[in-house]
Amino acid sequence: MIEIKTPQQLVDDEQQEFLALQEAQARQNRPIITSLAAYVRDCWQASKEAKVEIERRMIEALRQKKGRYDPQKLAAIQENGGSAIFMLLTDEKCAAAVAWLTDILFPSDDKPWGTKPTPVPDLSPEQMTAIQQRLAQEMQTEIRGELIMNIQAGKISDPQQAQQWLMQAMKARAENLAEELRHEMTTVAKEARLKVETKLEDVVEEAGWEDAVQEAMDDIVTFPAGIVKGPVLRRRKKIRWKKNQPPAPQQQGAGYPELAGPPVEVREEIVIEFNRVSPFDIYPLPNAKCPGDGLIERHKLSRADLQALIGVEGYDDEAIKLVLQNYGRSGNWLNVGQDQTRQELEDRPNEWRSPNKKIDALQLWGSVQGLMLLENGMPPEHVPDPLAEYQVEVWLIDQYVIKSEINGDPLGRVPYHFASFRKRNGSLWGAGVPELIKDSQDACNASARNLINNMGISSGPQAVYDISQLANGQNMTEIRPWKIWQVDGSKNVTSSTSRPPVSFFVPPSMAEQLMKVYEFFSNEADTKTGVPKYSYGNNKGSGGALSTASGFSMMMNNASRGIKNVVRNIDKGIIKPSIQMTHEWELLYSGDPEYYVGDIKLIARGSNALIAKEQAAVRRNEFLQIAVNPIVLQIIGQEGLAAILREIVEGMDFTADEIVPTKEVFAKRLQSEAVQAQAQAQIAAPEQGKEVDGAGAVQGGRDAKIV
Repeated sequence: MIEIKTPQQLVDDEQQEFLALQEAQARQNRPIITSLAAYVRDCWQASKEAKVEIERRMIEALRQKKGRYDPQKLAAIQENGGSAIFMLLTDEKCAAAVAWLTDILFPSDDKPWGTKPTPVPDLSPEQMTAIQQRLAQEMQTEIRGELIMNIQAGKISDPQQAQQWLMQAMKARAENLAEELRHEMTTVAKEARLKVETKLEDVVEEAGWEDAVQEAMDDIVTFPAGIVKGPVLRRRKKIRWKKNQPPAPQQQGAGYPELAGPPVEVREEIVIEFNRVSPFDIYPLPNAKCPGDGLIERHKLSRADLQALIGVEGYDDEAIKLVLQNYGRSGNWLNVGQDQTRQELEDRPNEWRSPNKKIDALQLWGSVQGLMLLENGMPPEHVPDPLAEYQVEVWLIDQYVIKSEINGDPLGRVPYHFASFRKRNGSLWGAGVPELIKDSQDACNASARNLINNMGISSGPQAVYDISQLANGQNMTEIRPWKIWQVDGSKNVTSSTSRPPVSFFVPPSMAEQLMKVYEFFSNEADTKTGVPKYSYGNNKGSGGALSTASGFSMMMNNASRGIKNVVRNIDKGIIKPSIQMTHEWELLYSGDPEYYVGDIKLIARGSNALIAKEQAAVRRNEFLQIAVNPIVLQIIGQEGLAAILREIVEGMDFTADEIVPTKEVFAKRLQSEAVQAQAQAQIAAPEQGKEVDGAGAVQGGRDAKIV
């Protein structure tokens, strides 16, 4: 239906919108909002100045990886002439390190994190009550059974003796009750852990966590740090099944039934997401040693991005409209000096010519005084003490504060996670591969340039002319076979030593020495990064231990020690805190009752993945040979043997449940076999005591003998 408005109504609507914008402009110009904007600007200026050296290092690392000289150095090389070759040693090492880390952290059949119960699980009151009641009932049943057996055996003959025995048995059992209770609590927590881990894995996968970490892997290797942001809540359109979908009409004739519209629909939802953040866009506060100490993320928003924020809880709609009105198609008000260089190195050289330019926005995560938040319009219940400091999230576009609210994390954390290839204590920034091998890269480049130049010089003869003996007009630059040289021999008569007018010599080749220099510094790069050539297949001309399978395995084990530290940095800096925050968000806000069971601890197991799976498979097979021994099988039982087989089958990329029965199916099978055995025993019971002939027929029993 099309809404029809009179001219007066249109004028009134425009007037109301104009008044709303004027009111928003006046509110934004109030001293306290101006001071909040000024505070964010001060934080930005201080953070930008503190990051100047880090940005220079990142630009150099990006140049080095892409094989480009610094403009000043390139000019000096070109001034001296010769080759300007750049050996891509850094790119080779970075690519190898990323591939190695990806294989470790993201194997095809596993994930780089897991869960396990805490040593003393913290269960819910309902779970504790159920466990205590079950243990009490089992204890009473066992003690009652033992009492009856003692009475039947004649060991207990009177009620007083029975009462005394009961007291002793209860006391002895109570001593072991605490250990039994802890064991039952651990068992319940383990069963609950599997449910929680499955639900958490589904949340993490839909949030794009793995993609974000893999994208950040290249930053970790290249720059002083790689950064993953999340979990954060964003409004996204999703395709979902329709609720209360009407049933499809009955099939008619040979045709197919026609549904009443598609069974799915597009809905806007608030979802959890993760994403990689470029290190160029993160500006920690000058005194920040961890993300929680405060940082600023620089965003580049399109007009569509800003338009989508209108109506989202927490954002100031009128302030956003003022930004859209005042900035039009351009909002580059920050003027970051490295932008043009960064865009060129990231293969976006003409970004400045795009007709749809982005608008700069700053997102501050830091501490702000409560009074400033109250005057900015924050509800008093969110700021009980005006003089206290509060962890907040503030968005600023030039002079407009489009969002200011208390940090939503219950522990006041920020959703940014840092990891470095080589960590530096006391700083968010570490060192990447390009910085570690910068001197080796420079030495290899110098060796390669000199090698190319020397090869060119020594590839042919050099000519020496005695111009005093050459005839006038002789072309000295032209050399060809059977050329006739015109000389004036009289000019050499007075010379004490006779010499030819033209002579040739070949400059010595230094290729072998220069190649040895290159090889030395290339091997130094292996040592400094912990990523040797043989770890990614480049093993030409290697001998010694690398020439045998056992020697190669030993060398790989030694090399893995270096990469283990990098994996631990990623485990500690990104994997564990990001999954932990997601888990706690689900505990607090998911509303799923099945998620509130058990007490689990999240573990990052990336470094443990360095243990070769082939060795683990060998150990399983060896243990299986022991397990089938009758004595061992009597100890572990069929359930234990099934658990071993299940692990072996899963390691072979088969679906274990399709080959080895699950615990539930196995328990039902054992119960069914026990029932069948009991039924057969009951059938055979009446035949006991009867004599049978050689064919197995009953001849007679005790009654026949009596007769």
